[in-house]
Amino acid sequence: MTTTRRSVLDQARAAVAPLLAALAGKPEVEAVVLLSSICGDLGGRRFDEWSDIDVAVYLDTPVPAELWRSDPRETADALASDLPDWLPDFSFWIESEYGPVEVNLHQSLMEYELDPRTVWPESRCEAYASRPEIVHDRRGLLARLIEEKLRDRWTRLQRRAATLAARLQWDIDVLPERQLRRGRTQDAHAVLTAAVDELVELLYIAAGRFPPARKWRMGELATLDLLDDADRAALDDAVRCTGSAEDARRRFGLLADLYARLRPGLGIPADAYDHYNREYSPSRQLRRRTEGGQLAPLFVGVRKPVLDRRDRFNAEKVLQEGAHLEAVLHAAGSRRRSHRQ
Repeated sequence: MTTTRRSVLDQARAAVAPLLAALAGKPEVEAVVLLSSICGDLGGRRFDEWSDIDVAVYLDTPVPAELWRSDPRETADALASDLPDWLPDFSFWIESEYGPVEVNLHQSLMEYELDPRTVWPESRCEAYASRPEIVHDRRGLLARLIEEKLRDRWTRLQRRAATLAARLQWDIDVLPERQLRRGRTQDAHAVLTAAVDELVELLYIAAGRFPPARKWRMGELATLDLLDDADRAALDDAVRCTGSAEDARRRFGLLADLYARLRPGLGIPADAYDHYNREYSPSRQLRRRTEGGQLAPLFVGVRKPVLDRRDRFNAEKVLQEGAHLEAVLHAAGSRRRSHRQ
């Protein structure tokens, strides 16, 4: 067994080199690229004897417009008879000096990927934003494809940040306590664990990066330079879980305090939930600005941060304040009428 990460990385690259050459030599192959931990600086930080090797191959198989589907699996099935017979399974093993190493061969149709209707998920954007190593690019189409798919990265990151911030407002401030009041302690802990994941993802986005795979996120937070020692200690402590209701409230307190400290510096509005509903949600609110209009008399309040937690205790408070406001307005109207008389 090798003892240094660099020697493991070098041996892995040597082991995969014949496969890369064989793929590049196939007439149907448009491009070949190395991804993830084996590439560049990531290799020095991540790659070890437990790592697999990610390779992507792009074929030049024509894709008729009528066969494009939003699910690439459906398009590939429709073109099965046109695909080369030599395509292997996604996952297989090759031999290296330190032992067998797994290879994951991601397989795509270049023409399908270049179609503007094809949208990459965040995980794929992250893989290609992290300095992939292009091994073969016959006509330069892969370089063009990467540029096109990452062109709107800032817009996508903004939208994702808004979504995460809206969730955090509920997953920290509202749902854990609500689930505890329902006697659903395990659900409260599940929500708090989700809140940790959401906060960590939000930190990467605030740094202008697509979050890495979940297995790397906590360990690489230090590369963002967004948390001081106290913040990182609080986050690590919030991950710890014993499963009791008392512990859920401890985790809630840690996350609430941590997020309150971090939120302004992350550019998150105070009422992120309302901001998401108005600016980003595809189905919640058609008008960005509303007046209430004819429906306003039916409302007892609108959701505001801190004041309205959407629970029964707050509902009583809103109703009381609404009744008080109604009395004040009624008294003011009576005074105006008396004055006119």
